[in-house]
Amino acid sequence: ACNTWDGSMEPVVQADPLEAQILAVEQQQVRQTLKRLETFPEIRSCLTVSGEFDICLVVEAPQLEDLDEALDDIAGIPGVQRSRSSIVLATKFDRSPVPTLAGG
Repeated sequence: ACNTWDGSMEPVVQADPLEAQILAVEQQQVRQTLKRLETFPEIRSCLTVSGEFDICLVVEAPQLEDLDEALDDIAGIPGVQRSRSSIVLATKFDRSPVPTLAGG
């Protein structure tokens, strides 16, 4: 998240841009594609899915320009046939486990 100042005493916390991207991958190259995707620090999660596409990614970057560059790099991975991207506008709820402090 990015902290900015809106003139008040409290910083305003802005969420990093999030993007959901789905990829169609040549079946013979799924394993190699997954190994390459692991090298992208912008990818928060990677899921294999059934249907028209093979892989679903959640990508996060501090600036839209960084997000755009990461998406271009992902689309350029050998074996990626096509991709579709959507920017997440809002999180309505999240059931991810909340991290706890050790010993507490």
